Amino acid sequence: MSILEQFLWAVLGSILPQLVVLDRHFLRRPELPRRFRSRTYLLIRSALAVASGLLAVAFDPTAPLQAIYIGVTAPLLVQGMLDRASLPVRSGQ
Repeated sequence: MSILEQFLWAVLGSILPQLVVLDRHFLRRPELPRRFRSRTYLLIRSALAVASGLLAVAFDPTAPLQAIYIGVTAPLLVQGMLDRASLPVRSGQ
């Protein structure tokens, strides 16, 4: 798989959970949820989608499904990295 394919499959994976959220929402109410109309929300989701693509390129998946999985799980991967980075350092270690 090329780098571009890895990136794009992961971006798709990042978007898929939001599509599921929208589908479930539209089953209950026909209007778009307020957060999806927020520029801030759309900017953050776009940044997460790009980060998902970059993570996939870093992990170098060999199959589209692997890249999609990285895209879907990217927010959890990023949160895990941030949690590890913010752990207090004990003296003497």
